Amino acid sequence: MKKVAVIGGGPAGMTAAIFAARSNCRVTLFEKQKKLGSKIYVTGNGTCNITNLNCSSGHYNSADTTFPGIVLNEFSLKDTISFFESIGLTLAEKRDGRMYPASFQAVSVADVLEEELNRLNVDVRLHRRVDSVFYNKNGIKLVTAGKEEDTFDSVIVSAGGPASPDLGGSGRGADLALKLSHKVLPYFPSILPINIIEKQLHRLEGIKWDCALSVFVNGIFFKKSEGELLFAKFGISGPAAIDISRYVNDAVLKKSDVNIFIDFFPGIDHKLLLNKIRISSAGGKRTVEQTLNSILKKRIPRYFLNEIQIEPEKIFSEISSEDVERLVSRLKNEKITPGEPRDYKDAATAAGGVDVRFINPHTMESTLKKNIYFAGEMIDVDGDCGGYNLQFCWSSGAIAGRSQKG
Repeated sequence: MKKVAVIGGGPAGMTAAIFAARSNCRVTLFEKQKKLGSKIYVTGNGTCNITNLNCSSGHYNSADTTFPGIVLNEFSLKDTISFFESIGLTLAEKRDGRMYPASFQAVSVADVLEEELNRLNVDVRLHRRVDSVFYNKNGIKLVTAGKEEDTFDSVIVSAGGPASPDLGGSGRGADLALKLSHKVLPYFPSILPINIIEKQLHRLEGIKWDCALSVFVNGIFFKKSEGELLFAKFGISGPAAIDISRYVNDAVLKKSDVNIFIDFFPGIDHKLLLNKIRISSAGGKRTVEQTLNSILKKRIPRYFLNEIQIEPEKIFSEISSEDVERLVSRLKNEKITPGEPRDYKDAATAAGGVDVRFINPHTMESTLKKNIYFAGEMIDVDGDCGGYNLQFCWSSGAIAGRSQKG
């Protein structure tokens, strides 16, 4: 019987181990943490956004833009749903195509995966960090940090990336890939809050407001998101900010000129907002701040009035039409500047990783080293927020596992 080692007990590694065992292989799963699937438990704030009904290659980034699409075709959204149903987990849509376990509890996902590993008699070795992988005359030898040694016919490396170091995220998988002669593209944090340089914006700390965000790189429109924005002490968070964070961080790290424009009223145009403000002024009798407090959460009006230097207590009818136009323009197009990316501890995932141009997307096998396979976050594929990254883990893990013909 073919002996297969899986390095890393995250979503991709657990899936790879299951499919390898289903392919009549004797599977050993190495996990450096004291339990499997640590990241699963915190995904989606504990609800685990497993996948997305809108899954397509357009939601992914990679040095080879064709790679994610091939992987998703090899093991599709439909295959993922069937897989989870086969091990006793039904899925439910919550919003925007986002799929969750019907219980809306991440623990349900971890439980069914562990149950299937046990049913298939996968040898799970916890608290085992693999430090080296090399070929010998009998196959591929693995040596752990505790100096345990074993030899396998093939190895699936799914050791994750550097995001969420408190849950075991690190660059050790990349180290193993480098030792196996693979190129690793620089990692950087993706899907996380955004630092903002302008300190005055921090006055809005704690406020949530539905906005549209537009990213411009070197003066050219690049990316847009819309949804709830949370203003924080350091900058911006919430779904709208997190959705663009990957693209913002990439541009900042490349030393590009990056700006974000916030539209506080994405549902209406400039003219309609102007009319809304005039109505709220009660014929111009209210103060400017009172007027704006009718259409915005408190503290937001004071921020804008300070920025354009209008006295909050001034009667609305006493300010010039030019000042009103400036106010509306700022509300529809507030320019802010992102700073350096936040730390990996704040990131749900990381971009970059093992260069996919040396991985066969139909099998996940290395084209440089025979019987070495890669899967999951450690390789150079990262998806948008909304279940796309976990879908890639399920797909790449399943492909790598079922390629181990026993």
